Amino acid sequence: MVKKYSLEIINIEELDCKFKGAGFQSLVFMNKETELGWLQYSYVTNRMTAIGSAFGFYVSAGFRINEFSTEDVPDKLQLLKLLTLLILSHTNWCVSSNCYYGFSSLNTLKKDFYDDGHVSIFEKDILDEKIKEVIALINTIYVPRIKRFLYGNIELLDDIFEKSNNFGYPLATALAVCKLNKKEDLFNEIIEKSKKDSRMEKEIQYLEEIKGKLKY
Repeated sequence: MVKKYSLEIINIEELDCKFKGAGFQSLVFMNKETELGWLQYSYVTNRMTAIGSAFGFYVSAGFRINEFSTEDVPDKLQLLKLLTLLILSHTNWCVSSNCYYGFSSLNTLKKDFYDDGHVSIFEKDILDEKIKEVIALINTIYVPRIKRFLYGNIELLDDIFEKSNNFGYPLATALAVCKLNKKEDLFNEIIEKSKKDSRMEKEIQYLEEIKGKLKY
């Protein structure tokens, strides 16, 4: 059912969505034969499930660094394509290991996603309807964030400053978004806001490298 409704409901233009593995595995985002990212369903431990529930699960997603080349990325996915070109020298700080962008429902907008970021399934639930409802909610809450990242929409700036640890290179990503949207006038504002974020502040020491590679 997870596979069925994921493929029916979740859609990202320019990419093929395929299910990988059996059971609660991954919905992968493909361009031709290249896997660019994934959305994964994972069981939570018993201590996290609600009392009386049969099991529980959460959702995570990511787009890993060095797993594909620029040529593998469709042109319309402007930000992902640009980030693969930068090849930055500093360590990435994404909460999801080695990702340009990655998150878990346990720490991103968890207040809006069932029981504090995870779903508890009870015996009384009609499983088919419950899973369909869950995946529709994923499509409403999390897929728009993935799309903002892939396409580099200006609204992604809010996502970056809300949860900078979801981004491997949050400052570089923010400045790349400004560049793509012809909002270079926001450059100084982004730098000042970055000084108030512990992760982004560390990246300021690489500012000249980032500017040079973005051609600021």
